[in-house]
Amino acid sequence: MKYTFSLSIFFILTFNSFGQSSNESKSTFYVDSIFSKSLNEYRKMNVYLPKDFVNGQPYPIIYATDGNKLSLEQFDNNNYRLILDSLIQGKFIPPLIYIESYSNPKRVEPIMYTEDGQIVSWQYRNYEYRELMSQESKDSILHLRFNQHFTYFTEELIPTIEHEFSLPDDRDNRYFFGYSNGGAFGVNMAFKRPDLISTYLCFSTFGSNIERLNWNSEIKYPLLYLEYGDQENLSFQWESEAIAKRCTELKIPFRINKYRGDHDPLIWQEKFASTLLEIFD
Repeated sequence: MKYTFSLSIFFILTFNSFGQSSNESKSTFYVDSIFSKSLNEYRKMNVYLPKDFVNGQPYPIIYATDGNKLSLEQFDNNNYRLILDSLIQGKFIPPLIYIESYSNPKRVEPIMYTEDGQIVSWQYRNYEYRELMSQESKDSILHLRFNQHFTYFTEELIPTIEHEFSLPDDRDNRYFFGYSNGGAFGVNMAFKRPDLISTYLCFSTFGSNIERLNWNSEIKYPLLYLEYGDQENLSFQWESEAIAKRCTELKIPFRINKYRGDHDPLIWQEKFASTLLEIFD
């Protein structure tokens, strides 16, 4: 089925309707945390449960990352809850669970400056999502940060959530959503742990380390959905195209789309919705 209606108009209508009758959705959205042994700290998450949620039913589950400040701000509002409520109530997609996993926004000291005097302020999240950046760090803590966060996400977060909601250990029921550095982390995870998640939505990726990722021809790799903007920094455009090229060479299934626009949270929200429509059609 091809969806011919305008998603922009769709969102305007649904957002307005939720502003008037948000209590009718009865989905559950709350903040939680778990202690990560690999990171030796508590990690925050947002949890979305659909209306009439029943523990133990095999719901599809989406794990999302916060790749940068823009995506962290998205986590702090209810936009994705509204999108999911709208799509589920309209029966465009099935009821599902959605988990937003926060990274560590702590600033790395000292602050660095470029040759033209611009401030470069890195955060722990950059090292958690970008393997090469972590590997090349001479700081003993940051050098291990990617591997520790990778262990947290794959061996602590996912098993904890699925035990909590009595979900089956089912690769086909798991989805990943990320953008910017968070999307790059998803690409890396798709290659390193192809057994874990079936489908990845990775938008405006940067820092995926795609050229250094190993590949095994005997393994069934996940499906990748790639989105990037024609007005984004060239580094973002080149990386998305490099991922697509690599997938083509290795015969890994993927979809790629260049949208009109920049590194824009509103566009990511629209692409999130339209990709879910395609996946669950």
